[in-house]
Amino acid sequence: MPVNPWLLERLACPVDGSPLRETDSGLVSEAGREYAVVEGIPILIDESVSQIAHSRTAGERHQELTERARAERDAGETVVDRYVQEDIVGTNGRLYRKLKGRLTRYPIPDFPGPPAPPGEGRALLDIGCNWGRWLVSSARAGYRPVGIDPGLDALLAAKRVGHDCGVEIHVVNAGGQALPFRDRSFGYAYSFSVLQHLPKADATQALTQVGRVLEPGGECLVQLPAKWGALSLYNCTKRGWREPTGNMVRYWSIPELRRTFEKAIGPSKITAHAFFSLNPVQNDLELLPLFSRSLVHASNVLCAACRALPPLCHLADSLWIRSTRPADSGAGVAASAPVASEAAV
Repeated sequence: MPVNPWLLERLACPVDGSPLRETDSGLVSEAGREYAVVEGIPILIDESVSQIAHSRTAGERHQELTERARAERDAGETVVDRYVQEDIVGTNGRLYRKLKGRLTRYPIPDFPGPPAPPGEGRALLDIGCNWGRWLVSSARAGYRPVGIDPGLDALLAAKRVGHDCGVEIHVVNAGGQALPFRDRSFGYAYSFSVLQHLPKADATQALTQVGRVLEPGGECLVQLPAKWGALSLYNCTKRGWREPTGNMVRYWSIPELRRTFEKAIGPSKITAHAFFSLNPVQNDLELLPLFSRSLVHASNVLCAACRALPPLCHLADSLWIRSTRPADSGAGVAASAPVASEAAV
């Protein structure tokens, strides 16, 4: 399956940044580096033999799941992709733990806004898209989304979910620290509940890459866990305040976030996203058990209080960071102070 031409125009070699061209066997850079393509997905994270072998296995599994879902639909069953059913807690958080294997619909959130602008066909990059809930959400909001993720199985699931939901999405097997896209390729970038799993130096590198691929005036919206929220303090105490390793969550202070985002991208505003959880979603309420719904309602009340009293944001467990790449300077250049807002800190 060939790579979508619109996507191919934006792709670049993750090693040297040169354009990629399509061949009978995949993609090749100007320096001759070759990359595989599986089910139309460019494999731009690893050139190793093991990755290519995994690509074939994942492709076979994708065909198996696609055929099984088609048979279940033909039998009149309500189908939610099996990957989503099994990975729902990993992507959506502990509030969803009782829904594993029991979803009756895809939990697709509304794309954040306002003040997020309408899509108007702008290219959007979703960093760490997994099975594609925010890709579908942003496509419904009018964007033309591209998701990256290091997990090929997750990306194949995203293609199936996009097809099930009737929207056009694009996915690339890639990591955030070396985005395989040309400079100024996107008008909007987004990441939800992903960058906290990276060491802070790697997350900072990924944000610098975001600044590079955003067009001048482009915007970035990222959700990250805050350092002083009640849930954050509980989790840090539970692990004995040890330095996080591997996939463990890293917690950020508001001053640390502001310095990092303004240096990597540009002027930034920070607002409360949630209390008592990292990822409550309002339009999933009817799916959640009673206790989880009560946490979401309590979080909504406290976030509303933050809009009236911005210093309360320092006690939130989860924050939004909204950044804009300056129209008159390159990425990675320190920007001016953020615009004042009654809800920002």
